[in-house]
Amino acid sequence: KAVVIHKNGDAFDPGRKFVVNERVVKDLDTFLNYVSTDLGTTPFGPVRKLHTPKEGHRVKTLEDLEAGGVYVAAGKERFKPAKKDGMLSVFLFLQTQDLKPIVRRKIQVSAKWRKVDQDICIIHIFRNGDSLTPPSKLLFKKAWLQNKCTWDVLLEMVQEKVSLDSGAIRKLYRLDGKPVRDVADIQHDSYYIAVGNEGLKRVEYGQAP
Repeated sequence: KAVVIHKNGDAFDPGRKFVVNERVVKDLDTFLNYVSTDLGTTPFGPVRKLHTPKEGHRVKTLEDLEAGGVYVAAGKERFKPAKKDGMLSVFLFLQTQDLKPIVRRKIQVSAKWRKVDQDICIIHIFRNGDSLTPPSKLLFKKAWLQNKCTWDVLLEMVQEKVSLDSGAIRKLYRLDGKPVRDVADIQHDSYYIAVGNEGLKRVEYGQAP
């Protein structure tokens, strides 16, 4: 299962995705050491606790981690609630939204929110041949997507959100039918179709028949 972890008290930390493989990671302490190594230490030392982002409840075992969940990593310090204009609040807000395809609204936003928006990349993924199911939404840190993410890793992350009857996701296509071949071709707030070994099915994605 995959989870996203943010640093405690860091309003604009975009979070980092971790995969919890219980065949490799045997207990919560081992996972916390892994998080501390990858995420970096806190101002109060290594990561020693995980909290739920809203209520601040402490995670006690690996089994408490929910697939797709969002958590806050802390050292010895107390849990700090997410700030209203922080990245974690934006992430949690976006997770609650049922975004409709091809809808644009003009919204007045503050400079801080615009900065957050510039730091993230959101893409929307349809299942091949499925014209009725709304697209799944994925959120990435732009710098990570542009500088560190490989094509295979991107497909794996899409696979965690989108399942195909045909099996593993092998390709992505734009809505106009053109294939996407590289991470550099991924654009913010764009829509794509996840395809397996089968061919692209040309249907009216996002529209009822």
